[in-house]
Amino acid sequence: MKRSLLSGCVCLFGILVFAQEDPVLMRVNGRDISRSEFEYSYRHNAVGEDGNLSPKEYAVLFARSVQMVKAAKAVGLDTTSAFRKQQEAARARLTESYLIDKSTLDSCARVLYQKMGLKARPGQVQVMQIFKYLPQTITSRHLEEQKTRMDSIYRAIQDQPGLEFSRLVEKYSDDKQSRWIESLQTTTEFEDVAFALSKGEISQPFFTPAGIHILKVTDRKDMPAYEEVADKLTERMRSREILDKATEKVVERLKKDWRYTPNQAGMEELLAIGKTGQTLFTIDGQSYTGNLFKRFAASHPQAVKRRLDAFIAKSLLDYESKNMDKRHPEIRYALQKSNGEYLIKEVTRQKVDLP
Repeated sequence: MKRSLLSGCVCLFGILVFAQEDPVLMRVNGRDISRSEFEYSYRHNAVGEDGNLSPKEYAVLFARSVQMVKAAKAVGLDTTSAFRKQQEAARARLTESYLIDKSTLDSCARVLYQKMGLKARPGQVQVMQIFKYLPQTITSRHLEEQKTRMDSIYRAIQDQPGLEFSRLVEKYSDDKQSRWIESLQTTTEFEDVAFALSKGEISQPFFTPAGIHILKVTDRKDMPAYEEVADKLTERMRSREILDKATEKVVERLKKDWRYTPNQAGMEELLAIGKTGQTLFTIDGQSYTGNLFKRFAASHPQAVKRRLDAFIAKSLLDYESKNMDKRHPEIRYALQKSNGEYLIKEVTRQKVDLP
């Protein structure tokens, strides 16, 4: 669609009503666009190959994206299971960023990184292998046959230096993939051999609990810088204990934000006899009773005090999550941006006509 036509779809108000907290800045195909929505989009998308676009230049591109999203919704692309799946994943990521204390999570990641550096085998090795799976019920005759075959393959490798290892993998191996491994990722037997080999070196046949292997190291990496592995470390650490640590500070803040008020009588009765019908606490004036706690506790087999603490934390985090859009408009716009990018991609792929 031509730029002039798009410009005609955008009605920029010449005079903003500054008395409004978030005035309407433009109207695209009948839809009001607030100043905060446009500013968010401009901040995150206005950098092009030739530098930053001016607000006026970006308004044209912004209008086009709004039109494309509208076209996607008109043909139901926002009702597909694929759209809902990406929408839920995006919301979970955005919500988590507000409900987990980043500094705590980062400090835990750095501790794990330091432990990696103290391992006997720092870094990574890239391997490919000729591998035969050996079941636990294998007979001694079959085991000897497999060992003899692997010995024969290994002798051929030694006798014919030009023999291409990858072709042997393709022909004989039950595992045809090349992969990077690091310490504590596979079995001890496998790592003992892999990390002892130099780049390009091939091992003799050896056994692990999974089977028999001939291994080749095709590349090696030293331990990467923290910044290169920070995201992977954080993902690996997503155990319940670390997430609990990373949410503690957030929970304490939410108690103040949402006027958390404990009911000592109800809590004391719960801790004394394990149940109560009284209110345990209120969040933003809403009561959370012993009956609600009972349903929560049914799937959390812990001591009563720990279950109560977990129930309080979950209630506060859930309440914050439900009200996230109101308290943090940037999350609403970020989710809108994620949804829009998906729908625009689908409109382009399916060649849907714009309205």
